[in-house]
Amino acid sequence: MNDRYLFKAKRTDNKEWVVGSLISMPHGGYMMDRVTDGRRFRVMINPSSICQCTGLKDKNGNLIWENDIVKINNDKVNT
Repeated sequence: MNDRYLFKAKRTDNKEWVVGSLISMPHGGYMMDRVTDGRRFRVMINPSSICQCTGLKDKNGNLIWENDIVKINNDKVNT
């Protein structure tokens, strides 16, 4: 899957972050669909915590998400 189409959000039950495909439910609310060890899981998520992946990675190879706070190390920008 292209990273740009990944989402992350906090679960409603234990507040842990989950990453996967976003599903909008017909009755309202959202679920996250993810595959772990070849099995499909769907979990309810908090809609206010939804972030989409930018498709970019930081210098350590970690994905960058919407609402992430980044630090720019560039003398021209920081002056």
